[in-house]
Amino acid sequence: AFEMTPEGIKRTEDVSPEESVTQDTGRWLTRLTFGLMAAVIVILLVDRQGVFSGDEAAVPQVQVNPTPTESAAVDQGLDSIAVLPFVNMSSDLENQFFGDGLAEEILNQLASIEELRVAARTSSFYFRDKDPTIAEVAQALNVDAVLEGSIQRSGNTIRVVAQLIRASDSVHLWSSKYDRPLDDYFEVQDDIARQIMRAMMPHLAVDQVSASKLETLISPEVFEQLALAKKQYYDETGVALPQLREQFTEVTRAAPDYAPGWSWLAMSWLTSSSAFGGDVAVEAARE
Repeated sequence: AFEMTPEGIKRTEDVSPEESVTQDTGRWLTRLTFGLMAAVIVILLVDRQGVFSGDEAAVPQVQVNPTPTESAAVDQGLDSIAVLPFVNMSSDLENQFFGDGLAEEILNQLASIEELRVAARTSSFYFRDKDPTIAEVAQALNVDAVLEGSIQRSGNTIRVVAQLIRASDSVHLWSSKYDRPLDDYFEVQDDIARQIMRAMMPHLAVDQVSASKLETLISPEVFEQLALAKKQYYDETGVALPQLREQFTEVTRAAPDYAPGWSWLAMSWLTSSSAFGGDVAVEAARE
């Protein structure tokens, strides 16, 4: 529509053919286009020749960030775990305290490993009956792995299923099933803990992991009594504190060398003190 002339910009229809620079401009643009195309072709040929000649310097080094799954697969820094309460698969809902007791004892054994960070019992047991995903648990508790399982009791027999899951990609690092008589409850408990140690060792950022075997100092009947009293304590089912204190006292009488029984008896006294709204003087409760 317009052309640049020595006299300035003019409409094309006002410029004579002798004064028009359209053809010269067109030829200049054509040369420029072909020149650029030739340069691009030369660059591509040189680059291609460098790649196929095995010249590593000619190959562009592109840094690729691994995906979360790839990163987790090579991760050797798993140093934290949450132990969820074992789901009760029995017809009797009261047997839930078996699953709680098993999870709590495993949690205590894992917590004895200095290099391993274990989520607190209260935090882990918050997810009971909530059916969360592994990712939700891991994010809420900031852990690398989650132990979950189920327990089923039929008469004097228990079946325990446990599985250790890596939180980053929900990969099962270890799983196992146990069918044992109730008399072997502590053996099952210790075996599960040892299996977890072995399964986690290759994934921990430590050289050695050791865990002492929990001593079996009380009978299955006394353990059941202690587990039931602990469940009533945590669930606040309305059982009077004096009654709970008596249950814990019976445990200490039956197994005077079993330290957890004494610690729970002490806790029941402290909770009964006036500092927590109870009717026992603080000094008496402490004593």
